[in-house]
Amino acid sequence: MLMLVLFGGLLVGGAGRAPTGVKPVVDPEKVCWSRLDLVASKFGLSLKASVSRNRLSPGEARGELLEPEGKWVGIAPGGPTERLELSTSFLNRHSESILLFDPADGTTFQRKVVETGGRSRYKVIRFAEEGIVTRRRSPRNEAEEDLHPRRWSEARQETDPYPPGVHRVVEPSVLFYLVSGLDLEDRDLELEVPFYTHNEIHRARLRLEELQRLRVDFEVRSSRGKRRVEGPRTVRRITVRPIPMDGRKGKLEFIGLEGEVELFVDAEYRVPVLVRGRVELVGRVEVRLRGLRQP
Repeated sequence: MLMLVLFGGLLVGGAGRAPTGVKPVVDPEKVCWSRLDLVASKFGLSLKASVSRNRLSPGEARGELLEPEGKWVGIAPGGPTERLELSTSFLNRHSESILLFDPADGTTFQRKVVETGGRSRYKVIRFAEEGIVTRRRSPRNEAEEDLHPRRWSEARQETDPYPPGVHRVVEPSVLFYLVSGLDLEDRDLELEVPFYTHNEIHRARLRLEELQRLRVDFEVRSSRGKRRVEGPRTVRRITVRPIPMDGRKGKLEFIGLEGEVELFVDAEYRVPVLVRGRVELVGRVEVRLRGLRQP
């Protein structure tokens, strides 16, 4: 079994770029979707998620990246930057996120998120060379809840240095992109990835498992029109398991799913058609692909 530490010295140099002569783990050319729509339901509760992506030039990315205050320096893109928008709704909570990351390996530069419903908050997480800068805003009172998040007056900033041995991290939502760009035929591929989750850095082991046949039902849209994909399909099962660190239980949160997550990636379309995990107080939940848009 070949074990690769995704953000160790082997695969990453500079701002997340693989050293010359080293084959990147993720091939951006394999990622051939622009939007995914997924749904799940259990006990009358529904979870909906939509993910869209596009590629930014270095100049466009710089226009969206915030620079940390003080002496810390934000991680700068070394080339084109991937932009991912994620919208999730579950129970009475709604979340909108925008992520900027390196398309070669998922190194995350910034995440901006607005949450409304059970709790209302706005935060920007900027990943710097020295650590993580988080700027938060929330409504000071009920009168502010209907205002744009940028006008919320309860504001604060936090800085947290990276733990020893960590200089780059991945935001879990980037998994939608990463699994599409992997070599799905490489059964020896196993990655140890530092994820930023629950306001902490936790490692998780991503591993390619067996091929399976799985029944699907989703619509594909492209410039050539639309078509429905139904019935059994060949998929690659990918597991992402949190790893205990320093006596702490490993953690991972991905679109509301907690702990170990399974992604079943269609071998032809290279997108997750099923995501399986657990939700607190609900149990195991299966999130299924219902719509795929191609460029």
